[in-house]
Amino acid sequence: MNAFDFFGSSSSAVPGVVWTEKACATVYPDTFFPSSLRGVHAAQRICAGCPVLAECAELALRTDLVECVVASVWIPNPHNRPEIADIARRQLADVAASGEPAAPVSKERGPQDRTQRWNDPDFQSRVNALLDARMTWERIAVRLDCSVETARNAYKAAQAIKSSAQSEAAA
Repeated sequence: MNAFDFFGSSSSAVPGVVWTEKACATVYPDTFFPSSLRGVHAAQRICAGCPVLAECAELALRTDLVECVVASVWIPNPHNRPEIADIARRQLADVAASGEPAAPVSKERGPQDRTQRWNDPDFQSRVNALLDARMTWERIAVRLDCSVETARNAYKAAQAIKSSAQSEAAA
């Protein structure tokens, strides 16, 4: 099931659920694909009052939706943030079981500021690992869901830190 099917449908993927009653029925689907923490919180507020929240979470567990809010849970891209994606899956299971919305997403777990992503040490190490595996800049950008420029900036930033640390050690 793709995002259009999930957010745009009133399907009976979960038997007995009246999907037309969902809180997002009249909300523009892009609302649930936010690029900022503020957008995540807005989508979470919509989900919080939904009468089919638990059923939505149950259905979401059977999809591979990413970088969106579903059933009050922010689901990051698992390729970029696997540890947080695992937390999101557990949150979906909790929402499905309890019918209670997830807690608001913290800044650390929300969407990354893509303009500063190259400063993230974890991102830098991923770029370096892919370079060590002899991937091209273009393939690295696709794998990490970023621009070639962002990948190169991450590499340059990591090299500058490494060079600075070596200079300090030599002094």
